[in-house]
Amino acid sequence: MKKRFLIFGTIALAAAMAFSACASGGTGDTDPTPDVPGGNDPSGGGGPNSPSGGDDEPPARTFGWNTAPVEKATFYDDFSEGIDLDNWTSDDRGWGLDKANNNGVTSKNISYSTNAARVQEAGATGGIVVFQANGGYSEDPYKGAVITTRNDYGAGKYEARIKVLPRQGQCTALWTYFNGTPELTSSNDLSESKYSEIDIELPEGGDFRKFSATTYSKYISKTQLEQTSSRIDYSQAGLGNLSLNDGAWHTVAFEWRTAENDTGIIWYIDGHAVQKLTTSVPVYTAPFNIGTHFPDIPSWLGVPNFDTAYMYLDWVRITEYDDPVLDEYEAGTYDPSKESWSFRDLGDGAIPVTNYIANGDFRRLERGTEDKPYVWQADGLAVGSEAIRGTTEDYVNYLLVNGGNRIFQSIDSKYIGHKLRLVVRAERTSGTGELRARIEGLYGIVSMETSESLSFKHNMVIEKELTYEISNARTNTVRVVFETDADTVARVYSVELYLI
Repeated sequence: MKKRFLIFGTIALAAAMAFSACASGGTGDTDPTPDVPGGNDPSGGGGPNSPSGGDDEPPARTFGWNTAPVEKATFYDDFSEGIDLDNWTSDDRGWGLDKANNNGVTSKNISYSTNAARVQEAGATGGIVVFQANGGYSEDPYKGAVITTRNDYGAGKYEARIKVLPRQGQCTALWTYFNGTPELTSSNDLSESKYSEIDIELPEGGDFRKFSATTYSKYISKTQLEQTSSRIDYSQAGLGNLSLNDGAWHTVAFEWRTAENDTGIIWYIDGHAVQKLTTSVPVYTAPFNIGTHFPDIPSWLGVPNFDTAYMYLDWVRITEYDDPVLDEYEAGTYDPSKESWSFRDLGDGAIPVTNYIANGDFRRLERGTEDKPYVWQADGLAVGSEAIRGTTEDYVNYLLVNGGNRIFQSIDSKYIGHKLRLVVRAERTSGTGELRARIEGLYGIVSMETSESLSFKHNMVIEKELTYEISNARTNTVRVVFETDADTVARVYSVELYLI
C-alpha cells in the first residue's frame, strides 16, 4: 500500500517584495592568475565583458592614497597542494545568540580539489576549496564553514578570488578578526578595548547586487563599540549589471592603511574601488577568515529557503604594508592544534555544484509548518497533488500532479543575465493532455517573464531539459512550475536547476 503525505500549502496573495529594480549579470574577473609577489594586481577585471558604467549610469568610483604603500611581505596560497594545515585552521562551534536558527560552522562542510582537469574545467588555477552551507530545508540546517589563517597580519591588501554562495539567508564573508580586550570592570571602559575587524559581507538586504563593508576599531558590546559601515550598491558604484552570485569568479578585496597621512580602508570588486572609509580604522593585527555562516537576520541577509549550496575559493593573497600596527595576537589562542582538522580531498571526483531545487527527488514527504512552509507549493485551486513513496517492490518517490493542478517552487536571487538549466524526469500516467514544466521570472510575486515549456504527453518516463536566460531587468526571483491539463494526471520523479 502506498503512503501519501500532503506537502502543499495554499498560497495567499501578498505584496510584491521591494527589492531594487537595478539590473545584474556581471561576468567577473578575466585574469585568474596573479603574479606573486607584486606585479599584476589580481583584483583586476578588464576585458570587454567587465562590468562598467554606461552613459546612464554613475561613473566608476576612484579612491586612492596620498602616498604609495611600502610592501614588506606577501602571503599567497592557490591551494594547489590542498589546504595546508601549517597555513590554515578551521572551526567547529555554534555562532550567534539564536542557536535554534544558527548551528554555526563545521570543518565537515569543507572539501578541496587539486585535480588539474577538474580545477581547469571550473576556471580556477592551482586548486579549489569548497564550502558547503546547509540551508533551512537541509536535514542538518543552518550550518556553514570557515577557514582561518594561522598567522595574523597587519595593514595591507587582502584579496581572494571566489564564487560566492548564491543563496539568501547565509552570509558569504571575508573578514579579519582579533579580540584581545581584557575582562573589564563594571565601568566597561571602551578605551581598554583591543579589537580589530574588517568585513566584506553579502548579500546586503538579501540582494547579491549589494554588499556590506564594515570596520571596527573597538568593541565591547553591541552598544559599546567604534564601528563604521557602508552598504554598497554595485550599480551606484559604476559596475552596471553586476550580481556577485552570477556563477562567475570574482576577486574581492580590501586595502587597509594606518599611515599618519593615509589612514583608511578601500574595498574593491574585480579591481574596481567601490568604497573608502576613514573612521573606526583598526590598528591591531588579526588573522584572515573566509567562509559562510547563518546569522539569522532576515532583514540583512534574507531567509535561507534552500537545502544545500556551495561557495568556492580559488586563491588568497595578503600583501602586508610597512604601516604602523600593534601585534598582540598569540598564535593558537583561538585555534585547536592543526592535527584536529581533516578536510575532505575530492580526489578525482567531481566538484559539487549548487542544485537550486530543494527536495527535487521528493525523498522528504513530511508536511510543512506555519513558520516553515515546505518547498513545493500549490496554488489555491490545486487538489490532491502530493508527494508519494512507492511500495517496497516499487520503491520510488515522486510528485503526483492531479488534473488541472499547478505546483511550483520559488528560488530567490536570480537576476538579468543569469542563465539556467532545468532538468526534469517525468511521465503522464493518465488522460489525453499533458504535463508542462517551465521557468517563470518574478519581481516579488509579479510575473515578469517565462521560458518555453517542457511537454510530457506520453505514458512513459522521459527526461527533458531546457535552458533559459533571464532577460527582464526587474526579475529577482524565479520559480519552477508544473501544471497539468484538466483530464491529465502525471508523475514527476526528479527536478534539477543549475546556473550555467
